[in-house]
Amino acid sequence: MNSNLDNKFKDAFEQYELPYNPAAWNALNNRLDKIQQAPGNIQKPSSSGSGMKWIAGSAVVVIVSSALIFMFSTDDSSGKNKVADGMTPIEQSGSNPTTSGNQPTTPETTLTAKDHSGTSVNTSDQKNDRQSSGQGIPAGDKSLRTEAKLPATTFKNTASDYTQASNPTGKTTASDTYKADVTGGTVHPNGDNHKAELFFPDIDYTICEHSSASIANKNSTADLIITSPNGKEQVIPAGKTINYQTGEAGVYTITAKKQAAGGTSFIVKESPRVDFMMNDEIKYENGIPSIPLESYSDAAGFEWSFEGNSIKQYGTKAYAHFYKKGIHEITLTGKNSSGCKNSVTKSVTIDEDYNLLAPSAFMPQSDDIRKNKFIPIALTMRNTDFRLLIIEPRTGAVIYETTSKEGWDGIDRNTNRMVEENKSYAWKVILATPEPGEPKEYSGIVVRL
Repeated sequence: MNSNLDNKFKDAFEQYELPYNPAAWNALNNRLDKIQQAPGNIQKPSSSGSGMKWIAGSAVVVIVSSALIFMFSTDDSSGKNKVADGMTPIEQSGSNPTTSGNQPTTPETTLTAKDHSGTSVNTSDQKNDRQSSGQGIPAGDKSLRTEAKLPATTFKNTASDYTQASNPTGKTTASDTYKADVTGGTVHPNGDNHKAELFFPDIDYTICEHSSASIANKNSTADLIITSPNGKEQVIPAGKTINYQTGEAGVYTITAKKQAAGGTSFIVKESPRVDFMMNDEIKYENGIPSIPLESYSDAAGFEWSFEGNSIKQYGTKAYAHFYKKGIHEITLTGKNSSGCKNSVTKSVTIDEDYNLLAPSAFMPQSDDIRKNKFIPIALTMRNTDFRLLIIEPRTGAVIYETTSKEGWDGIDRNTNRMVEENKSYAWKVILATPEPGEPKEYSGIVVRL
């Protein structure tokens, strides 16, 4: 502490030079002469009087110097406290205290600070009283200047924590422009935080619950987050597009990661609840195998689709037609007024192939017209053209052919005789216009009883 005070005294004396003012010195000499000539004073030779003048002058110099050092010490101590508190030093007043008479004016004190870039900034632009009044400053006057180093500019993680303590003038220079990595924002020395523009998806199409939606993040650095109504989050990385699988209906929000404000939202609409009933017992409508289907759902429209069949049916009721044995699927899709769809699929088991309801035997000699001729029963019910062939299995010869629904009476057209009793014969039907998903040809064995 004593060492710092000694250095301050030393620097003050080395840098200070008392300005020469002839008028002031003449006034001082006159006062000293009057003191020497006053009654009771001892007169001394002129050389002694001259010595007294120098002693008095030295005393004046000591007094003035002490006052300057006290002022400087006070300013320096105050400046240190302010810088230590993280505050911008207050500009020092350039006005000089004046005294009565022609006494010399205290030189102006200028505080010079360095900002973080190393540029010196003069905190006092004021002129002293003599300058503002137009009087010149004697050549012997010199401004007493000191330098104080300010603390480095502080950055934290957010733009609002940016502290400007390095540019007291408030002017922006090339070295005073900073970029903080805060959600892509740019922080300027004046404290303004200009955040980079964020792009949020503009979803103007219908998104339904339990469906997939393609959502793109066009930001190059910022990740986006989709939050569902139940709080589940999914990140869309910067510059990426994802196929987002929606859950339940409701409002979904899209926000920027690590940013409290801003964002957008979209609505996921409710899909209809779809279900149907079916009768496991196969019925034959117009000779075609049919499974009745019916839905009581609240959808505005219904679409039925069937495995192995490209033809679709519409409405609350439909019939499924399967021609081969096995497990087959039936799907019902419902659509509501919002345009959202929902589907349900059920399976049905077919125990045997459809074969035009053909009988396995006939009795040509019977009086019952339902038994005395062979004809697949479905052909008598269906509205389609066909060809019926009867084939001798041992030779492969066609012994009967017709396009009539009358059927085969058991006569071999090649011999015009009744075929042998209790023998098996092959038959084949070729349909002109089969139903969708239906085979064009059918075949089987019939026994003549």
